[in-house]
Amino acid sequence: MPSPAEFAALHPGYGLNPGYGAPYQQQAPSPVSDLGRVLTGLLFVLAIGQAALVALTGTSGARQLVTVLNLLLFTGIAVVFLVWFYRVRKNAGMWGPQTRSQGWTIGGWFCPVVNAWYPVQIMRDVWRTSGTDLAQRTSVARWTGAWWTFWLLAAVAGIHTTTLHSVGPDGSTVVTHQIADYLDGTWASALCLGIAALALERVVTKITAMQTARGVA
Repeated sequence: MPSPAEFAALHPGYGLNPGYGAPYQQQAPSPVSDLGRVLTGLLFVLAIGQAALVALTGTSGARQLVTVLNLLLFTGIAVVFLVWFYRVRKNAGMWGPQTRSQGWTIGGWFCPVVNAWYPVQIMRDVWRTSGTDLAQRTSVARWTGAWWTFWLLAAVAGIHTTTLHSVGPDGSTVVTHQIADYLDGTWASALCLGIAALALERVVTKITAMQTARGVA
């Protein structure tokens, strides 16, 4: 374990919560390296799964199987990502000002309206304050912008119309049209989600590497 002086040199601003003015509890930074490696691997697999959905057209059994597997994978990624996101935001608060509090790393995904920009805003703050040189800090817009743009496009492209056929009381066929919206519900949504996963994989890799370089395990 490093001495207090060595730790302070590795983590300038430790013990302060820049942007809010309240001191942190004296505790070690949260580990992120193992979570980062797991998350990047899962995101890469998800991108492959989305590519498979684009390639498999119609309602074949293979496409339905890939859809189910992607759903299970996406659920696992969501859990790992939220833990990773919470931890990197906590660590970043030791090194520079943050626009949003740590709780928004989770709440920002579930609150209507603000979920359109809070998560990417937090991610950009984390990137900027995790970097140790100007080049690292100024490259934030390219990768976070790509991730968020394709994430939003995936949500919008997932809006589609479904047609249901049923039999009425008189034996006639009743056709009902419904509007549905879910990720990878269309080939365009699946494609955008795959690209978003690849961009997020780069974001996670770079932020994890920057925080590891600061001495975080």
